[in-house]
Amino acid sequence: MATALMEEAMKNGRKEYNTNECYLEVRIGNLPAIGLYEKLGFVKVKRNSGYYMDGEDAWTMAVTLGGKV
Repeated sequence: MATALMEEAMKNGRKEYNTNECYLEVRIGNLPAIGLYEKLGFVKVKRNSGYYMDGEDAWTMAVTLGGKV
């Protein structure tokens, strides 16, 4: 279900906002989410130190939209 939701959100972003990139932040410890995003074509582009209120770092991840969704 999470995959379908993300694919739909990416498709809508491409269509409604005429964009070709999508970015997100995810906790570095959230391995299931990172796996999902990588399956969808996202790559890690930056580590954000202390991003979350509890001090945990986050990955900024990005994907180019187009034929993927």
